[in-house]
Amino acid sequence: MAGAAVTSEGRERARGRTLPSLWTLAGLAVIGVALAVRLIGLGSPGEMLVDERYYVDGARSLLERGWEPTTASPVPGGTPAVHPPLGKWLIAAGIAVAGDRPLGWRLAGALAGTVTVALVWLTARRLFRNEAAALIAAGLLAVEHLSVVQSRTAMLDVFVALWVVAGLWALAIDRDAPLPEGRRRRHPWRIAAGVFLGCALATKWSGAYVLPFAAGLTAWWEYRRRLGRGDDRRTAAEGTLWGEGPSIIAAFALIPVAVYVASSAGAFVTGAVTPLSWWQDQLRVLDFHTNLAAGHPYASSALSWLADRRPVAYFYAKPQVGGVPGASEVLAIGHPLVFFGIVPVWVWATFEWARGRGAALVWPLLFSIALWVPWATQDRAMFIFYMTPVVPFIVLLQGAALAKLLRSGPGGAVLATVLLLGVVALFWFHWPVLTGAAITQQEWAVRVADWSRIPFWRPNWV
Repeated sequence: MAGAAVTSEGRERARGRTLPSLWTLAGLAVIGVALAVRLIGLGSPGEMLVDERYYVDGARSLLERGWEPTTASPVPGGTPAVHPPLGKWLIAAGIAVAGDRPLGWRLAGALAGTVTVALVWLTARRLFRNEAAALIAAGLLAVEHLSVVQSRTAMLDVFVALWVVAGLWALAIDRDAPLPEGRRRRHPWRIAAGVFLGCALATKWSGAYVLPFAAGLTAWWEYRRRLGRGDDRRTAAEGTLWGEGPSIIAAFALIPVAVYVASSAGAFVTGAVTPLSWWQDQLRVLDFHTNLAAGHPYASSALSWLADRRPVAYFYAKPQVGGVPGASEVLAIGHPLVFFGIVPVWVWATFEWARGRGAALVWPLLFSIALWVPWATQDRAMFIFYMTPVVPFIVLLQGAALAKLLRSGPGGAVLATVLLLGVVALFWFHWPVLTGAAITQQEWAVRVADWSRIPFWRPNWV
């Protein structure tokens, strides 16, 4: 009997060692799927999509001279840059590796989108301590329509998404560092988070939206940790202010600004700009974005993005399919099941947090709101692809919610399974209009249907 007990115990230990490796293999498989759907046919369409011309031209300029045209340093025929250079440096790296052709233009974005999926998986594992939640979150992002399209397009938003998710991942590691007694802590991962968020800022100014939230959440977490170890409120507050304040200011103010300035090093080193002309150009860019009021047929409000009402056509052609004109389109559209779940998952996460059961949910909840709300307050031409950096934080919340639903009982498990299968099926169904595949007009019309007659919703997908 004793031998049998020992054998049974050994089997349990072996099973405990096997399960994490199976979860890990599943996570790696999801990342592999993400890479595949971002690389397959990446060079097609073989012409520039929508705004690719601005960013590819910027990348070419960086490769050629180390800086982009500005009002201070104009280039005949060149368009002055209106975004920081880091994202275009990444596009330039892809061109350097794969050549100045569609594959080269889009390679960096495809890899960035894949790494973002991997970081969502790693972040969810650390935040939620739940392998199912992490796998679901990564899986949702791997096949989310807008994330896939942006990863396959030489634009900037996919890089912003990469850096802000990397910032949250680094903060999650910093959060788990032990709290020593009697000496100042070192914060390598907090500093790394500041570098990552600085890279987001150096890619597009919208990356700055999360900086105050990152600082506030870090301070709040440190304060709560001190209360948890027995400090009274005053001691905890003073310990957070004096013990953590300097590193918080460095990580979320000084370092991001330094990274932002350093991204223009090429222009400074070559003498294309002086510090004064560089600063004047920042003011010009600010004026450009503040007063961007031109209309556009694909413009939409931030509120409408939550209902997936107005996607953006990046490419459309009528190739011959079976001897008759067909259709080929790249449509930047949010995955309907993911986007329709944004408001419900925000409400659920807020409710869980208010009940004291969702401390880990507050990070993706506030990061997603921080990246969306500023757009809702603006009156200018805006587009649904601005949601690209928001989506990773939405799927983190949805991964946690669906994992909880799976554990809630047979009914919840069935519902969660149906939803996940629906996500995959709808991605497969829409795949041709996400990648510009040549299909018949009938096949195109089914996928890009005219839903505008539906009351209250009234979307325009065409």
